[in-house]
Amino acid sequence: MPTSTEPFEVLFEFTNDTADYATLQLTRENASNVGGAGPVIRLFPKDSVSLVLNAGATYHYLVKQSQRNAQIS
Repeated sequence: MPTSTEPFEVLFEFTNDTADYATLQLTRENASNVGGAGPVIRLFPKDSVSLVLNAGATYHYLVKQSQRNAQIS
């Protein structure tokens, strides 16, 4: 069966559903590469952000909240 070879965009929605603020940061490869840090989005409780991503590309994010960090790729 034929498949589409056209690239399409992916919508990534991040919602802060906690009582504390959170930050979402684009990083170049991983969180240990602090020098490769990119823009930061600060989300207050109940805030959300939608990012449009290119399909097939790999993105790396660092999510921080209080004392917790999480890497997403």
